[in-house]
Amino acid sequence: MALNKNDSFFPRTRKELFLTSITALANSAGEKRLKLGITMPMMDGKLVGMPEWLSEPFIRVQKSDLGVESVKSIVELDGMTLRMFSTDQSEEPILELPGALLKSFIVRRVSNGNSSGEVSDAELAFQIYTTWNRKVWNFGWTHFHSTCFCNFISTQASLSFGAPVKEADDNEEESDDEAASLQFGDGEDNEDSPAAQAKRRGRPRKSVH
Repeated sequence: MALNKNDSFFPRTRKELFLTSITALANSAGEKRLKLGITMPMMDGKLVGMPEWLSEPFIRVQKSDLGVESVKSIVELDGMTLRMFSTDQSEEPILELPGALLKSFIVRRVSNGNSSGEVSDAELAFQIYTTWNRKVWNFGWTHFHSTCFCNFISTQASLSFGAPVKEADDNEEESDDEAASLQFGDGEDNEDSPAAQAKRRGRPRKSVH
């Protein structure tokens, strides 16, 4: 199903993104792509262009008295073009990702100490899949656990619904058919491993899984 005007994803709005992980994936045929883990604040006052399939989960997780911590949407946005900027005022992008796939969307509450019934902060977590590119990998390395700003362009995008919006299961693991990956981001490292030493120095390191 093609995107229509009402389905666009924050058009003409430069949204702040936080990079939580980057993984280089390879399937049995040797085809490679990259997966970027992203979180995006939703209480930034830039809600123009929020798609309808995010509006209801956003409202639900904001209300502490509803007891909803997170809501998962099995919506996929394919063929998106992402333009990354250093700041929300930068004129030139530092990276462009054409034909990207966005999926695994989760709207979740962010604890801010509010009492029951008050509005809570919320964020959107999702994953970006794109073709393997050394420039993108280097971007992930330099922006790991830091912010950038993004324009989402949906000119050639398509929208699909795998299932209705549902409550997220914190124990659910992603099912992916890639056979091998290189990753930095979340995960446990041995205290004396090179990855752990790199983490203590404040920089990520590629590790084989």
